[in-house]
Amino acid sequence: MAAAFGGEDLVQSASGTGSWRSGSIREVWQGAPDVFQRNSTRRHDAVDEEEELKWAAIERLPTYDRVRKGMLQQVTSNGRVVRKEMDVTNLGAQDKKQLLESILKVVEDDNDKFLRRLRDRTDRVGIEIPKIEVRFQNLSIEGDSYVGTRALPTLLNTTLNALEGVLGLIGVAPSKKRNVKILQDVSGIIRPSRLTLLLGPPGAGKTTLQQALVGKSDNDLRIKGKVTYCGKEFKEFVPQRTSAYISQHDLHYGNQFDHRLCFSRLPVFYKQRDSLFYPAWAFGLPIWLTRIPVSLVESTIWVVLTYYTIGFAPAASRFFKHLLAFIGVHQMALGLFRFLAAAGRTPVVANTLGTFTLFLVFVLGGFIVSKDEIKSWLLWGYYVSPMMYGLNAIGINEFLDDRWGKPPPLTNGTSQSTVGKTILKDRMLFVDPNWYWISIVGLFGFSVIFNVLFIAALTFLNPVVETKAVSSKDDDENNQKRQQASNGEGATSSTVGTANQARKGMVLPFKPLSLAFNHVNYYVDMPAEMKGQGIEENRLQLLRDISGAFRPGVLTALVGLLLMKRGGQVIYAGPLGRQSHKLVEYFEAVPGVPKIKDGINPATWMLEISATAVEAQLDVDFAEIYANSDLYRRNQELIKELNTPAPDARDLYFPTQYSQPFLTQCKACFWKQHWSYWRNSRYNAIRFFMTIIFGLFFGILFWKKGNKINKQQDLINLLGATYSAVLFLGATNASSVQTVVGVERTVFYRERAAGMYSELPYAFAQVAIETIYVVVQTIIYSLLLYSMIGYEWTAVKFFYFYYFIFMCFTYFSMYGMMVVALTPGHQFAAIVMSFFLNFWNLFSGFIVPRPMIPIWWRWYYWGSPVAWTVYGLFASQVGDKDDPLVITGRLEPTTVKIFLKEYLGFEYDFLVPVVFAHAGWVLIFFFVFAYGIKFLNFQRR
Repeated sequence: MAAAFGGEDLVQSASGTGSWRSGSIREVWQGAPDVFQRNSTRRHDAVDEEEELKWAAIERLPTYDRVRKGMLQQVTSNGRVVRKEMDVTNLGAQDKKQLLESILKVVEDDNDKFLRRLRDRTDRVGIEIPKIEVRFQNLSIEGDSYVGTRALPTLLNTTLNALEGVLGLIGVAPSKKRNVKILQDVSGIIRPSRLTLLLGPPGAGKTTLQQALVGKSDNDLRIKGKVTYCGKEFKEFVPQRTSAYISQHDLHYGNQFDHRLCFSRLPVFYKQRDSLFYPAWAFGLPIWLTRIPVSLVESTIWVVLTYYTIGFAPAASRFFKHLLAFIGVHQMALGLFRFLAAAGRTPVVANTLGTFTLFLVFVLGGFIVSKDEIKSWLLWGYYVSPMMYGLNAIGINEFLDDRWGKPPPLTNGTSQSTVGKTILKDRMLFVDPNWYWISIVGLFGFSVIFNVLFIAALTFLNPVVETKAVSSKDDDENNQKRQQASNGEGATSSTVGTANQARKGMVLPFKPLSLAFNHVNYYVDMPAEMKGQGIEENRLQLLRDISGAFRPGVLTALVGLLLMKRGGQVIYAGPLGRQSHKLVEYFEAVPGVPKIKDGINPATWMLEISATAVEAQLDVDFAEIYANSDLYRRNQELIKELNTPAPDARDLYFPTQYSQPFLTQCKACFWKQHWSYWRNSRYNAIRFFMTIIFGLFFGILFWKKGNKINKQQDLINLLGATYSAVLFLGATNASSVQTVVGVERTVFYRERAAGMYSELPYAFAQVAIETIYVVVQTIIYSLLLYSMIGYEWTAVKFFYFYYFIFMCFTYFSMYGMMVVALTPGHQFAAIVMSFFLNFWNLFSGFIVPRPMIPIWWRWYYWGSPVAWTVYGLFASQVGDKDDPLVITGRLEPTTVKIFLKEYLGFEYDFLVPVVFAHAGWVLIFFFVFAYGIKFLNFQRR
């Protein structure tokens, strides 16, 4: 490839050894010649006969050994240049650096000349590059949009827009959108082989024009006029195969695909899909198939570690059938979350959909609520819940084993049933063995369905686009009227403007200061990656002997008035001059530096001639030249002058670290967070919408069940409702808040570095604004649940109910915020959060009641915040009832109060400690969040 792209020079150098392949290998090790000069004898003059013999021996080696061998130039202690045979697998750090510099030297020498030679070569062989001329004539684009403040993505506007859209579908309310003209009668030509620059202020329609020219306009826009490519309209060819629109926020690569990391890859996929790189199934099918072996391994590891340790049926056939059921559940879950990620398209939406879907799958799956307690008109949800098939497959495989084949104790052996079948019937599971295989087929069928839906979502859904506020003529006129009114009288506005123009300059509210620095050296700890490559030093120097000064009224740019090269050394510090003529004159005075050509950007020329490769070619050190120049001596005199205080100067003194007191910082941070939350409609609107949906669904599912607790199963169903009511919506809060806090923390790092405020006001403000929204969320949720489930309407019981729900949602939000503060990013925080949520779920007291937890694990029950919430809610509502309760397997009934104490370990008299425990969890998570914000810094340079 080097010969193909390098032109005649590389061909000549390669042909000297009679082989393109051997020539390329030699150039890598010896250093490439000057590919832009006809005479390439410099390297050949340095190669002696002994070196040629060594190269000939290397080239006769087998291919595997030949690509590992080479000769690298080295300088001995006496100054002699020799070439020594090297093994590429055993190179030291310096040899690796020298080899890489030799490889990259051709590219760094002169890109412009290289491309020109490539173009000349293309012209010589008669290859004609396709040329396309784009013409647009009388192009007008308009659309309907909300304008002014109504277009802002606030929580109120989002709610009004959604309601208006629903009412507009049935023709009840007209749309408040206005007709906005984006482009009006635009014509022009984009000629081939020319760079066309499109300029205009924000909102002028630049993006809309570019998207129209490549055929990617939004479907809801109305377009008039004509766009042609070499005279052909869009309907006559495929524009995606001819041109592309690349935005300023374009992504060119994706990350590893996962439910949490999918969102970073989706934008790349949408771009490539719309450019017809490949169909959606070509992207989704490999993701599905390549995950199957990983799923098999993960399921096998899980079953091997848990099956016999838990004590399931010991038969080998039962083990493998249990494993098959877990593989089916895992494949179903992977397909489900892929589909939800592709359907949600954003982390907040997808996480909310994921939590709500899990809620439906679990609640309607027959575990939390038994089949007979599901409303008849909701029974279809039981059969479409994948969890139902997984639960039945595992339950049937276990409880139809021979060890569960004894008759129930109370039947005295007269019943045809068995203990296993009795347990299955009690949980409303199937007892027919054929249902195991029906469930297995159902699980794999769901896996296929969800993956097909995943591919369909990739095919038909488009990326979510952020809305932008659009101004209108009415808004502009109102602004002008307000501006005229603020001037006193509209008729005198021109006079006022003239008076303002007469005033020149400005009065600074502070005393101008100078900043001087001299012989600054800066070191950091040597990165572990560089130490692993053989570097023995413990410190890495980033700045070397840097000197300069910043003065008021003089703009200093780090890539102009102050120019540094790689290695942290100054090579120029001085004035630029008009069109950078002083900078150009300084470097042109260096022997060997080529003169700047007409039309070349001085900044581009400066970066090219000061590159490391050019220094090596010219055998000069620009940092040394600057250190010996008159310019350097003048700068030293200026630094000395600025370092000498004026006679009337006073020492700088700031009574406080920050310009505002602590309470003012808290107030400013709170209002900043208020506007951030108010305009984050995607987060808060979805939060309240899902709260209403969860509340209505639970209320309908458990309609007036609060006081109907005559049987054990009634009480267990109500406990399951309590458990799922707090866990799923609380987990939604913890998950969705992480993305918000992650973004806000990035802004916080920048503002803290600028000294705007300290860490604690930010932490207090973040917690305060989140708590306010949780208060409103809890009011909505509590009223829906309490009234629809039919709990006893007393002030004490409702207060307990509201308090525990509110504290639960609060500590879930604090927990999500805390994990983000302790981890580098919200992706890693999501993994950590899920790990501990699994333990909270397992030790919540519903899946395994506290009295049945082994004594050595019972401490974690008290370490699970969800367990305290389930305890508080259930004990406060039914823990004081002495109503009779029928227990499965017992002839004598008991009371609700006794059953709660014996079976669940709940006592009504223990509610006061539970109340304080909730406050303790909130405070713990808050203080750890504040600690992470104050002392941990994950900012990346």
